[in-house]
Amino acid sequence: MSSIPKTMKAVVLNKHVENFHNLNEYVSIEEVNVPQPKDGEVLIRVARSTVNPSDLSFVKGSYGQKPTFPMIPGFEGCGTVVKSGGGLLGWRLVNDRVAFAVPHGGAWAEYVTCSSETVITLPNKLQLDDCANAIVNPLTALSFIEIAKDNNANTILHTAAASALGKQLLKLSRKNGINVICVVRRNEQAEECKSLGAKHVFISTSETFDSDLKECCTSLNCKIAFEAVAGELTGRVFNALAKKGTLYVYGALSEQACSAINPAALIFDEKTLKGFWLTPYVNEKSLFSKMRITWSVPELLESKDITSPIAGHYPIERIAEAVSSYISNMTAGKVLIVPPCSIHNSPLAQQTTNNDIQITPVNSTTTTTTIISTQPTVEAVKNKIETFVDNTQQIVSDTKENIENKIENRIENRIDSIEDKLEDAKENIEDKLEDAKENIEDKLEDIKENIEDAIEDKLEDATSIKKKLKNKIEKKMQDVKEDVNDALDEVKEKIENL
Repeated sequence: MSSIPKTMKAVVLNKHVENFHNLNEYVSIEEVNVPQPKDGEVLIRVARSTVNPSDLSFVKGSYGQKPTFPMIPGFEGCGTVVKSGGGLLGWRLVNDRVAFAVPHGGAWAEYVTCSSETVITLPNKLQLDDCANAIVNPLTALSFIEIAKDNNANTILHTAAASALGKQLLKLSRKNGINVICVVRRNEQAEECKSLGAKHVFISTSETFDSDLKECCTSLNCKIAFEAVAGELTGRVFNALAKKGTLYVYGALSEQACSAINPAALIFDEKTLKGFWLTPYVNEKSLFSKMRITWSVPELLESKDITSPIAGHYPIERIAEAVSSYISNMTAGKVLIVPPCSIHNSPLAQQTTNNDIQITPVNSTTTTTTIISTQPTVEAVKNKIETFVDNTQQIVSDTKENIENKIENRIENRIDSIEDKLEDAKENIEDKLEDAKENIEDKLEDIKENIEDAIEDKLEDATSIKKKLKNKIEKKMQDVKEDVNDALDEVKEKIENL
């Protein structure tokens, strides 16, 4: 591994771009300090970086994240990890080829720092051109498939279907048994989609586009659509969806506001209009879900399911030409930026026959390419191998020691934690037993008092009843006595009268 320089070449954005035809008025090629990775980050020597629609939106100031000037644009690329800022994962990645995405930009340079948790390790047998496009479009396409499955959708609709993302989505949808209704602008784009197996392709400039699209969506019960163009196409697609459908707007290639939306579709057809932004969508996923998605990328790259055609390679110095080429024909394929370090460091270079790199020449009107030799000397290769072996041994040694220390610390911490929890549990149980004992004693005392009060009340009641009965008996006896006396007197009187 060659040494890391102190400075690097980079594209520097100085203000929002208002006109891409005069991009050099807004950007400059500068020699800047190589960034240093923080804890949990790695430093990547960039081999390829891409030009994506999100990059264009970002430099214009219309993206979800706003640039702070001066800054280095570029969200995606690939390269080799040359340094770790700390952390077990970072050390493991040193010397690995990786695909990376940097949410705040920085890829249009020779070096970039990136979180060690967000890179995707890729095998060296993969072409660097394919590795450069391994995150933004593939993860977006995989997310669309996931959304379709979550909604039990057998059919989805996609605008800008002949784009690099559109072609990837077609391939992945076919593997997952999902139909794609493709919307494109031109006949040749429709033919491209059909060549990839699309059965339902509609050209938005057709006079019968709206009625044909609505008929297709209704017959296939298409309730999920992904829209990248904006403008009135958003409304036309939204109105065509089946009832209770949902349209996800994820781009604005037309640079126009979404329009032509029929309120009746929202109210009576119960349709939903939503936005989709890959960054928060992925960040909200669980760690397992993120790992499951990223682990699938190398296999999909190898099977060519998520690869994109390459329209051209441009050195950093020709960034204006690279962007202009991409804007003029996005359907033709991806435009890649090749930093000087990729040209002059063969382990990072995309090697063709005889270890050469093909760079699209300035003002080229033919397929002729400029060949820059990167054939390494035997001595250089030997030194690189020795350095790699030494670094690997050191990393293994450090990693082993780190793992042992971390395991030992975790075991000790776990034991201490268990002991503390047992002690707390013991004290808690004793406190609860004491409380229960006091509670039982109080309840028994209350029961005793209640019983005594009840007995006393009953005794008082019995005494009162006894007294009442006695009075009644006495009165009754008095009454009987008087009756007997009256009877005797009456008998006595009758005797005397005889």
